[in-house]
Amino acid sequence: MIQDNQCLPFSELVLGLQQLCHERRTGLVLIRPGGPNVARITLVNGEIVAIVFHGKSGSEALPQLATIDSGQLHFIEGQFPTSKILPPPATEDILADLATQTAQSANAKATETTDNGSWDEQVPEIKTVLETALSEYIGPMARLVCESQWEKGQDLETIIKALAAKIPQPLHRKQFIQEVCAQLSLPTSEQE
Repeated sequence: MIQDNQCLPFSELVLGLQQLCHERRTGLVLIRPGGPNVARITLVNGEIVAIVFHGKSGSEALPQLATIDSGQLHFIEGQFPTSKILPPPATEDILADLATQTAQSANAKATETTDNGSWDEQVPEIKTVLETALSEYIGPMARLVCESQWEKGQDLETIIKALAAKIPQPLHRKQFIQEVCAQLSLPTSEQE
């Protein structure tokens, strides 16, 4: 059984679910947001075969999952019955939808945390620059890592440093910082 008693942001819950799917695990994923409801996601060999949340199942449960801001992730290994539950869409569609919800949530949060209209307009471009640059070093997980970092509501300098820390090689970390600072017209000396 995997149990993380730490309250994780939605993007990290999605990362945990993706990891379990990637590892082709079989069992029950429980996501416990703050309230009385628990999201139940059943996996068989890494494929999502059932989703139940807020009395909804299958595709009807997906919009409900998007309402989760944060929660605890638990995984119980084993087979679980799913015969009376509506089947969900394909696993890759679910994971893509959840990643999109994560991005929309981060965009909303970035808009809420600033009064500067010009900053709001730059957020999508900044996020694209960060994600594209990071993907050169860590691959397709860059999008989720960027979203997870962005959701923490930190200043841009802190976000860049935190993303650079995800790159294993020190030289590559420095190149990443220089690249994004150049693209975003930021001084590199503050970031290194």
